[in-house]
Parts: sequence; structure tokens; C-alpha cells
Amino acid sequence: MTSDWRIERLVELTDEHIQGLADVLIDCVEGGASVSFMSPIVRDRAIEFWRRVALGVASEERALLVARDEQGICGTVQLMLDLPENQPHRVDLAKMLVHRRARKRGLGTALMRAAESMARDCGKTLLVLDAVTNGDAARLYERLGWVRVGDVPNFALMPDGAPCSTTYYYRNLNRPVSTEKGKTSRSTMENTVALHVREATETDLPTIVDIYNQSIPAGWSTADTKPIAVADRVEWFRKFDPKKRPIWVAEAERQIVAVSYLSSFYGGRPAYDATAEASIYVATAWHRRGIGRRLKQWVIEQCPRLGVTTLLSMHFDHNEGTRRINESLGFKRLGHLTEIATVQGQKRGLVIWGLRIPALDKQS
Repeated sequence: MTSDWRIERLVELTDEHIQGLADVLIDCVEGGASVSFMSPIVRDRAIEFWRRVALGVASEERALLVARDEQGICGTVQLMLDLPENQPHRVDLAKMLVHRRARKRGLGTALMRAAESMARDCGKTLLVLDAVTNGDAARLYERLGWVRVGDVPNFALMPDGAPCSTTYYYRNLNRPVSTEKGKTSRSTMENTVALHVREATETDLPTIVDIYNQSIPAGWSTADTKPIAVADRVEWFRKFDPKKRPIWVAEAERQIVAVSYLSSFYGGRPAYDATAEASIYVATAWHRRGIGRRLKQWVIEQCPRLGVTTLLSMHFDHNEGTRRINESLGFKRLGHLTEIATVQGQKRGLVIWGLRIPALDKQS
């Protein structure tokens, strides 16, 4: 089944948003989800709840994501940012709701990945949530790598009044590693990831497409707005040339965690043979571990043997992570095309960076 939805962050809720979110909440409660409301839930009660959420979003006490399909809002998740001052690194994830019409299409997974990305954008590294013990949501969180802490019996009531327990989970977004002195070091954390980079094979394509699709909901790394299918990338994959324009995968802990490739500039016209664009995508679960920078450094080192003397890197102007990587690796900013894309309802520009690479000395 195709994924005909898109995810965006709302910084202000209109009445239309509130009505659509109320529809989702009512549908979930009527479907038996334990989300703090009893059945039947009247519409005024649902609208009142979302109006309170709107106030929290406006005051930046909450961050809210919504998913839309052709019928309107079909899913949502929010982060509770207003926590005690001694927990500046933590955020609570709440009200992950998917309308029954949009289930079994990967939307729950996409919302969770987008929420994790949004948490990083907010400077948070520890996420906490709870879910009905052994329920559908709990199984989803465990598949996505959330760590189960424990169960609380008779924690709440299901919409029909039956008691249920809840299970608490957490997710550490940066997976810190302690140094000998007992402190956390980002450089130590990055260097503990043993990367093996190799040329991709066609059997890697499903994983390559999955990693690429993971980047879409957050709206930082690609101009695609909907997940792509593996079948649509077969011919694209076969056009890569290991001798000039390769595609690589990076492996860690016996799994593919990132993909990188070189693309010809300006449609591959001969005058630009020595110019290529680098693209890198890292699996969401492996963000914030230095993989993107290390992989781009590795790509730079391959350029001389591939005949590339100008390496380009392009990104949306709100993508601070790629900007920092490019600056650290010596790229120079060549241009900024302002407001040429619409990403999740926001006008975005494209920043173009270039790195000059000495040509390979064929006599050496």
C-alpha cells in the first residue's frame, strides 16, 4: 500500500487543525485506545483538549507533529518540553495517535522517527514515554529500539472501563560512552563506532531505500515529501558507476547504517566531468554518532582516484548539522538560493558548498 501522507511540525494551531486533531482523538478512543479519555468521548471534550495543547505549542511548552493524507490530519505526536530545570536534556513523548484509516502503512514508525528528530532539534537527548502493556503501541516502540523499564499494574482504565497496566520506555538519542574519568566525550562516542565502507550491491537496495525514507519526515535532508518504493529506485541504482560515480554503504555492528553516493553535476555534461555532488543519509537510530562526518571525510578521500576535483554539497538552509560538517571539512560556501523549496509548509532555501580537491598525480 502506498504511503500517501506527509508529516509536518505545527508552531501554531488554527481552528481547522483543532477540528482535524479532534477527529483523530475521537477515532482512537472509539477504537479502544487508552489515551486518557473514556468512551464515549464528546466532540466538545476533544476540542477542549486540543485547545489546551494549542496554548502549550504557542508558549513553546510543547512541540507538535501532525500527519496529513488526502482526507486531512490522520496522525499526531507531541513532545512535552516544559520539564523541571534539572532535566534540561529530557523530554516526554505523548499522544502518538494514528487514525484507523491510516494504520498498517508505516505511519506510526514515521511519526516516532520524526519525533526523535524533532527532539534532537530541540536539544534533547533522552525521551520517555509510557504505553499500555503489551499493546500495539508498546510493540511498535520495542521494534524501534526503545528500552523497556518496567510495568505499573492497574495504572489506568481502557475506554470501556477495564483496568490496564502501563509500561515505561526510554530512548537515549546519543548513546553516550564514558571516558576513563567517568565523563562523556562526544569524540570518544564517535570513535567507538567501527565503520566499514564498501560498494553497494543491488541486494542492499531495500535497506538503502529504507534509510532514505527515514530522512523524509523530518524535512531536513531531501526534497521528497513521500516515501519512495524500492521498485522505483532499481534503474536509478543501476546507473551508478564504481569507476566514476559510485554508491557506497557504511556498516556498523553487522548492519548497514548509512549510504553515500556521488552524482554528476548539471546532468553529467562533459565539461563538468571533474565535478560531483556528494549525498549522505544516515539511519535515524545512528544519528548523533559522528557517522555523517566520517563518511563524508571518507568520500573526500576517494575523490582523487575517481577524477573528482570539485566536490559539491547542497542542503536546505535550516539544516545546521550539514552546515557544521561542511565547515569542519573545509568546504567553502558558494551560494544560497533563497526560498526555492516548500518543505512541510515552510519556505526553504538551498545552500551550495564546494571543496577543491587536488587531482591525482598520475606519475607518482
